[in-house]
Amino acid sequence: MATSEAALGASGDLLSTAEGNALSAALLRETVSKLTVRAVLIKGLPLRSHGLRAGHNSADVDLMVEPGSSDEVIRSLASLGWTVRPSTTPGERISLHSVTLCHQAWPNDIDLHHDFPGLLAGPE
Repeated sequence: MATSEAALGASGDLLSTAEGNALSAALLRETVSKLTVRAVLIKGLPLRSHGLRAGHNSADVDLMVEPGSSDEVIRSLASLGWTVRPSTTPGERISLHSVTLCHQAWPNDIDLHHDFPGLLAGPE
């Protein structure tokens, strides 16, 4: 599928962020299932689906994966055209808890979390 075709919805219009998020969630579910990686959607979409965050469309989909599985999921998404967004975080001084992936033809990002700051337990 060409890049320009990938961003088109059924009506021929570009995907909205909400549509991109819904499709990204489905893509992530399929990806982690094939890899047999434990993962859970967090923040935006789950909060909205449970009525805890009405009327808010996130710019990304957040997925938390089990420790040690991030690279495997990133490689799988890279094979579909997703790339790691360069970080402006000063690396060594701040512990990175997620990696942001973007795709030229999609209106949203994917945040792949291997940790969630503020939880009372370690990432395991």
